[in-house]
Order: sequence, then structure tokens, then C-alpha cells
Amino acid sequence: MGSQGAKIIGRNVKWINLKKLDLSRNIISEEGAIAIANNKTWKELQELILNSNKISDNGIIAISENTCWENLQKLQLESNCIRDFGAKTLGTNLMWKKLEVLDLSQNDIGEGAAKAIGCNANWVFLKKLDLSSNKIRDEGAKGIAKNKTWIHLEELNLADNKIGRRGAAAIGGNTTWKNLKILSLENNAFKDTGAIVIVKNKAWGNLEELYLYWNSLSKEFTDKLEKKYNLEQYEVVNLQDRRRCPSVFREFKGRQCETIWKKFE
Repeated sequence: MGSQGAKIIGRNVKWINLKKLDLSRNIISEEGAIAIANNKTWKELQELILNSNKISDNGIIAISENTCWENLQKLQLESNCIRDFGAKTLGTNLMWKKLEVLDLSQNDIGEGAAKAIGCNANWVFLKKLDLSSNKIRDEGAKGIAKNKTWIHLEELNLADNKIGRRGAAAIGGNTTWKNLKILSLENNAFKDTGAIVIVKNKAWGNLEELYLYWNSLSKEFTDKLEKKYNLEQYEVVNLQDRRRCPSVFREFKGRQCETIWKKFE
């Protein structure tokens, strides 16, 4: 379905109880997205899924400026054509105070938009943020890390974003995300110096999964985690080989997690 089909759907004024709209894997461009965004009837909408389309900046700007979707909880825009200009506008959204899931993965979002998203203080219930496979780099990661509002955040995916040591250090220094359970930072560029700051974080007592593979971590560093601090008991196998073990820690929680991380000095 293309934009013409999306326009027809966007004009519908009878679905007053619509809660979920999934139009993923189509060829909807910005015209179709604008038509969807202009609908004033779907005041009960909770989930909008537009993954794998051809939505560009003007389309995402229109979606971001919709003032009727006050009940929106999930917005998925994976694999579109969104760049900084559109994503910055989304980051300034003031209406989605119930938003829990935001997926912007596999777009062309840079550090400016990541900073704008990190500055958002209205998404107080946000639980999952996926910005993987973009280009947010160190400055974008630092912008995300500065957020003090997402106290309910459980899952953060910043994989494949060219994040270096400074960005990783900023993420590792965050003390707001006390409910964080899954942190994905694989396929970046921070090496041992960035990873050390990540694993020394003391605030993530609920962390269950930490993904750091494909960051050129040295064998010395991984051995230090796996052997010297007896992490084998927590199912740590290998931080470098995805085929063997994609996560660094699994079922690695609470006081035990904090105790072992305190030793890493």
C-alpha cells in the first residue's frame, strides 16, 4: 500500500475507538504519513506502527505535531527515511505524556536529533527507546545520557551508532535509569576505555542484559570480567563472539550485580 491508501485511511472519521494502527511494510511516503497525522478522530489511539515505509522528515514532523493522540503509548518508525530535521521535531513533542515505546531504529538520525530527544521531559513513562543503526555518535549519546526524566526506562538500544569512548562514558555515568534491564551498545567504537565506565555503573541494579560485542574489546579486558571476578556463575561466556553469547550479563541483578561491579577498579 502506498500513500494513496494511507490518505484514504487517514480520512476515516468513524473509527472513534481505534487503539492500534499497524501500517508497517508498505510504501507509504511523507504524503501518506501527513494524511495519517491529520486525522482528528482517533483520540483513543495507543499504538501507531509505521515500520519499513518511506516516511521522510515532513511526514515525521506532521506526526510529531498531531495534538489528538494524547493516549499514544507506542510509536514505531523503524526503517524509514527520517533524518535529523524530522527527528528533532519529534524530540520536542509535548503531547505524548503516556508514551512508553519509541522505536526510531534504522534511519539516518544524527547527533542533533539525539540531543533533542534526550532533552524531552514529557515522556515520563518511557520504558523503551530504540535508536539503533543511526549515526548519533558521541555527542548524541551524551545528549541521551543527560536525560533525567526517564525514570521508568527499562530498555535502551544504541547499537551501531559510531559511539566512542566519550559517549560510552556518558551513558555509563547515568544514574537516572535505575529500572534499566537491557542495554544494547554493540557494534560501536568505544573499546576497553568506554566499556570500563559502563561496567562500573552502580545505579543499574536491575540490569539483566548488557550487549557490548563488536566494540574491539581486548581479550585482557574480557578475561578480567569473566575470570578474575568469577562472573561465570552469572552465565558470562564471551563478550566478543556473538555466536557464543550475545550478552555480557544475563540474569545479573540487584545487590550481587552491585557487589561485583564495585570490585572492578
